[in-house]
Amino acid sequence: MPAEVVRWYRYARWANDHMFDACATLDDEALTRDLGTSFASVLGTVEHIYGADWLWLERFNGRSPSTFPARGTFRTVVEFRAAYHALDDERMRFLASLDDARLAEPLQYQNMKGTPFEYRLGDLLFHVSNHATYHRGQVMQMVKQLGGSVTSTD
Repeated sequence: MPAEVVRWYRYARWANDHMFDACATLDDEALTRDLGTSFASVLGTVEHIYGADWLWLERFNGRSPSTFPARGTFRTVVEFRAAYHALDDERMRFLASLDDARLAEPLQYQNMKGTPFEYRLGDLLFHVSNHATYHRGQVMQMVKQLGGSVTSTD
């Protein structure tokens, strides 16, 4: 099972790079235009994906942050791509340490309100991978609607 989990996250890095390439086909105004979506804009949605992935990696490493990274920390596609690659590198180091037994173990953490939760680590890794895929699809759709160029990540 650990090899399969690593495969999910290798795919995520590949798909994220396609997402960043698509985002780079838009100008700054289009990237930040409020489209009335859950996270307002293309970059707002990218910021959400990054923040959630960062938050969960913190939890996987035994920490329970009470906030996402500060909004506006990254302002360009280039900055988001670099930050994501660093996050992916850290996540891959974490994943390399896993075995079947660890994936079956419960992970205890607190949400940002301080409420305690406990789920199997393997289930949480699947959730995080799926979450990013869902929002990455939203980003690609927004880029396309704004006239940008997208490639399939299917």
